[in-house]
Amino acid sequence: MLLFPALLLGACASLAPGDAIHDLAAIHDPADWSPRSPAAMRLTPESYLGGGRVDSPFRIGEPQRYPVADHRRLELAILEAVWTTPALDYGLSLEATGWLVIQLLQDDHDLARKRAAAILGSFAAGWIHGAGARLPAAEPDGDLAAAVQAYLAAALAPEVPESAARASAALARLDQARIDDPFQAARLVAGLGRHFRASAAPVTGRGALARTGLRTVLLALERGEADPSAEVAQTCRVLRQELVTAARAE
Repeated sequence: MLLFPALLLGACASLAPGDAIHDLAAIHDPADWSPRSPAAMRLTPESYLGGGRVDSPFRIGEPQRYPVADHRRLELAILEAVWTTPALDYGLSLEATGWLVIQLLQDDHDLARKRAAAILGSFAAGWIHGAGARLPAAEPDGDLAAAVQAYLAAALAPEVPESAARASAALARLDQARIDDPFQAARLVAGLGRHFRASAAPVTGRGALARTGLRTVLLALERGEADPSAEVAQTCRVLRQELVTAARAE
């Protein structure tokens, strides 16, 4: 049994994870993941830093931009809120996974990269134990982008009798898709998560989402084993080894 659930005890449960996922991206420049200030956030920086929840005017009008005085402190606080995302809420957990992969592989803060790895491991453990996600017996060789686009085309189409079946079939294609670029995978799973929440068509095949998320996390952790910080690299190595063992268990 993996020990990830215990890691959640320190996470902040008072803030909605969806707001935190948005704000984690908001405080970074998407071009290179460098710190961004001011940042258009759903909640104020004080909401994360212990000043009590304060909604931003983003909720009722144009985004409110806030100066970020201490990026690293705010980043860690937001990650604590992201950590509360339920793994089986695929809309949120897959979107969070996309941003956390970039956080792990591009951020300049060792502790933030280590925390991102731990959260990714927590999601993957949830997919393994909560959804029965397992690694494929053979290496998939399908086109990941094409599989995602097929799902989006079906899920966002006008509601017609065959739309749910088409979306479910497209999800099944994800199991046959090759995942070999963590940044491409990050963008695609984040898009999957957002559109999964927006889709009006109910779909089956959520196991494919769990397995796709699992494979994305394992690839990111593998890349993280080359992190310049020995501590971050070791965290990624241990997490990946434990997850692979669990994902191959009968």
